[in-house]
Amino acid sequence: MKKRILSLSFLSLFILFSCSSDDDNGLVEDPGNGDENGDNGDNGDNGDDQVTFNYYPLIVGNTWNYENKTTSDEEGETMTNEEVTVEDERTENDTQFFTLNSSSDNQLAPSSTTLLSSGELYKMNNNLFFSGDVGLDLDEQFEDLQLDLSEVLIYDINANPNQVLFSDSNSFSQNLQNFTISVDYSVVSRSGESFETLEVNGETYEDVISSSLTITLEASVSPVAFPINVDIIEEQDIIVATHFFANNVGLIKSDVEINIEFADLGAIANEFPELPNISTSVEQDIINFDIQLGE
Repeated sequence: MKKRILSLSFLSLFILFSCSSDDDNGLVEDPGNGDENGDNGDNGDNGDDQVTFNYYPLIVGNTWNYENKTTSDEEGETMTNEEVTVEDERTENDTQFFTLNSSSDNQLAPSSTTLLSSGELYKMNNNLFFSGDVGLDLDEQFEDLQLDLSEVLIYDINANPNQVLFSDSNSFSQNLQNFTISVDYSVVSRSGESFETLEVNGETYEDVISSSLTITLEASVSPVAFPINVDIIEEQDIIVATHFFANNVGLIKSDVEINIEFADLGAIANEFPELPNISTSVEQDIINFDIQLGE
């Protein structure tokens, strides 16, 4: 499975079906010919509308534009725009895998869409999955540290609020220069609340679902030449991402919290590079979009 590497963080989620709105927001009208999973909508003959679900339209060329507000201890508050496009697709065992392209180059403070652009998205039974590698760019000397996130269920349209959708844990060790880094991490995604309507950037979106993803991590370091093992990151939630998806629109809002507090290295403090604590939040709101819906 194709994977890409992203700097310091991780995930989030999308799928949709038919759209209607004004030209300013790039909304498209429901073609009325059914959703991507073959559930046929109203053909206009009987006047009865059937509910279809497409909370993230994965069709090559679909584009969303976002306003991102990043807040960090070092930089304060900054505002940037991000364009996200469905760039490519491939098919394997009758499943379509899609890759996103993000215009954001903020590697230390990624948005949800930046994180999702680090791997592949695919859908099964109206549910969205993500697989990819997330790099921990703690320092230029440790940029090769990667977290493997495979088959993470981002959202399930039939799940109850706070239901665990996915849970997995993993560990690895890696030699970097004169040290061995040992990392243990877990990934948990949960369903969130549903909303009949939700206002984002002055626009009201209907039929909105939410979910969250949390990465918990602990790490230790030891000099290659000495049998000393020292905690560098005590167990903590380093990434918490919350996503909001509107039916027939896609991801309309997300909040990503990145917090890493480094431990006192004690005896090896003079040998190991000093790493400042990280505290960053990224609030992402949709501005407009230009999409097509599945046949």
